[in-house]
Amino acid sequence: MTIIVKQLSKTYDTGTETIRVLNRLDLTMEKGTWATVIGPSGSGKSTLLKCVGGLEKPDTGGEITFDGWHLETAKRDELAAFRREKVGFIFQDYKLFEQFTVLDNVMLPLIPYEQQERLKKKAIAILEMLGLDRRLHHYPAQLSGGEKQRTAIARAMINSPGLLICDEPTGNL
Repeated sequence: MTIIVKQLSKTYDTGTETIRVLNRLDLTMEKGTWATVIGPSGSGKSTLLKCVGGLEKPDTGGEITFDGWHLETAKRDELAAFRREKVGFIFQDYKLFEQFTVLDNVMLPLIPYEQQERLKKKAIAILEMLGLDRRLHHYPAQLSGGEKQRTAIARAMINSPGLLICDEPTGNL
């Protein structure tokens, strides 16, 4: 697995101004690579992660390839399949669904795509590894910040991703 980012640029329009958060960024990562993106608040760290993970597209140029496949030209359904099959996301604000239990939150991304009993066993095994086996049927409002983050980590691991994207994953641990 190789990720290549070439000349990636991204801007946001606030209505009163255009803010360039990424400016012709280059990056190459091979399988097994661990990379840390460091910078001040507002410098584009989260934007870079979202672009590499296929959640956002470059708007003013650049290309992102994942094993030779171009994310920036992919169709919406192709990007959804890419994220579901190849990427795990851990967000700094968890992105848990309050109306679902811990177990349901972990299973949710793959419910339409995998046999339910197999998926449930896999989710429980991951949650046990993360020390959440006593919280399977609790809701996010009943969890500590660290438990919510570990639930988000379990959800990111459920598809055995080739790429794990973590946006400040230890902030609440």
